[in-house]
Amino acid sequence: MSKTCKIIIVTIFVIISITSSAFTAEASDIKPTYNRSWTNNLAIAGYAYKIPGKKDTYRVIEVKSVRNGATALIQSKQTKKKRWVNPITTFYNVNVSKKALKKLINAELKVINQPDSKLANQKLAQVQKIAKKLNGNNRKIANQSIKQLKNRIKNPIYANIPSLLVGTYPGKIR
Repeated sequence: MSKTCKIIIVTIFVIISITSSAFTAEASDIKPTYNRSWTNNLAIAGYAYKIPGKKDTYRVIEVKSVRNGATALIQSKQTKKKRWVNPITTFYNVNVSKKALKKLINAELKVINQPDSKLANQKLAQVQKIAKKLNGNNRKIANQSIKQLKNRIKNPIYANIPSLLVGTYPGKIR
């Protein structure tokens, strides 16, 4: 190899190592932030979440926001193992499969999909009527979901989705 080729190779290597270290430094500056409101919103439901294809039920321990995404620490009821997952796409609330709650869930999805808060409040009245017809544990779940839905109408961000609708928004029911 000639001396010029060696100099060019060394120069390219130095440039690559400098740029890759710059990207590494930039990536390490990204720190997830604890999202207390979303954590509380999801943790209230207890062991009410499932991951498709798994038999265990999970509870949310902590949710952290990372740039334009999120990550959740969940714990299995059966094995007590913890794992980090994407709360938006990875798990869903097991109460979604209850036949008695189907009408409530569909009505809540219509409220969430309303861009106007006045229309959303009108549809909220329909949701409350449906919830009054429920009884027992289903009514408790519905009332908790309505409380979270009211918060969602006031502050329409993804973190304020009712825990009952986790894994179903924006309209996909499992």
